[in-house]
Amino acid sequence: MITTMSRAFSGVGRRNSRILALLTAAFVLLAAVLGLLSAADPAIGLILMGVVVVAPLFILWPKSVPHLLVVSIFFGEAIALGEGLTLGRATAPIAAVGLIVHLLDKGFVLLRSKLLAWGVGGYFLIAIASLLWTQSLEGTTFALTSLGIGLIYILSFAVLLETESDLRRILATVTVSAGLLGSWWIWSYLSGIDRFENPAGDPNFFAVYQILAIPLCIALASHCKDQALVALLYLATAIMAISVVASISRGGLLALATTAIVAVLLPVGGLFSSRSQKKAVVATGLIVLVACAPVVWADFNDRFQSEYGRLGLWRSALYAYEQQPLTGLGFGAYNELSFQLLAETPGALLEEHTQESLIEGRQVHNAYLEVLAEMGIVGVLFFLLLLAGIPVELRRAARLAGPSPLLRSTCGALICGAVGFVVASVFLSSNNNRALWFLVGMTLALGTMAKRLTEQELEPEGV
Repeated sequence: MITTMSRAFSGVGRRNSRILALLTAAFVLLAAVLGLLSAADPAIGLILMGVVVVAPLFILWPKSVPHLLVVSIFFGEAIALGEGLTLGRATAPIAAVGLIVHLLDKGFVLLRSKLLAWGVGGYFLIAIASLLWTQSLEGTTFALTSLGIGLIYILSFAVLLETESDLRRILATVTVSAGLLGSWWIWSYLSGIDRFENPAGDPNFFAVYQILAIPLCIALASHCKDQALVALLYLATAIMAISVVASISRGGLLALATTAIVAVLLPVGGLFSSRSQKKAVVATGLIVLVACAPVVWADFNDRFQSEYGRLGLWRSALYAYEQQPLTGLGFGAYNELSFQLLAETPGALLEEHTQESLIEGRQVHNAYLEVLAEMGIVGVLFFLLLLAGIPVELRRAARLAGPSPLLRSTCGALICGAVGFVVASVFLSSNNNRALWFLVGMTLALGTMAKRLTEQELEPEGV
């Protein structure tokens, strides 16, 4: 078996013998671990066997890794691989192997962004350091594993997307994934499936993913010459927008409106290729909104009149910050301590949460307050620095992307998505969500592409 695998990997990169030796050793170790885990739990063994079968594909073609991660963002919660294991977590080790092989074979060039470096680096360091003082070791450990997965997402997008062709392909993957998931969500809503019982995952995070995808789909359509394909792309955009409305997410609706306003305010070329295209998209969006309003009005009206104890959660986060203003509770600790904090916080009605059977643990439902409660004032400053670094670097990349209209429009699209994410984060604990790491990784990738363009190392390709 090892001989066969060695032959398969003989075509990787420069046929580096050290890489082959590393991969051979890895498969020997993996086979041993697989045997032990299969004896302990056949289900885990079956899952790992699937990883062994799939992983070589991503090792041979590392540039397929970002596409796998995009699929995991949209369908990570919908596809369960076992007890407590979803596609979102299972893809991380596969992506890591493909990324490592690429780095060993070709190395990498990464955009040097002081703002993002300080934001991401400071945020990660404080999160790790909080192991020293956390009030919930289990909660912090679990959150740090998610943060580690986030680092894989950042590096995979930043390193493996190198050319305009890579960019076009990843935009296509985002469009297809968001279009399919949006179609499912619309069908689910019309079928009467409760929004919190939808197997596609949390409706609020679903709305965030769609809001990120909408401007990216528009950017792809803006620089496509095939009119039939353009029509399909705009149809996909409409499906995504309708699905956000169908999620009945109040924060999602507000973020969608904000994203649309930013898109309209961007100059021509920043997202849309012409004024006529901008007018057509805006007019179509208004028509879709008017058509959807009568269908969803009653559901949204009920949602806006209900509280679900969110204000109590915000009060409890501020209360936790007042107890530990410098260090916070510890990264990821609020969830484990939420019931205790709600019971101690003045003005927080505990019965609002017990009636919903949510006493086992709650999130703050506000990324900024959650970071403040868990990581203190320094942590929230680094988090804000991270968020501010995304549009700053995207604007810089857009200015350098003159020879590539697609790259410039994609920068504008991500700025729109980043603004939508910032707004949605007022209502969501999104501070360790894959959408954020997608934004960071894509920002670094576009910055590196733009730098190459200025050095005449990248030639833009037509559709």
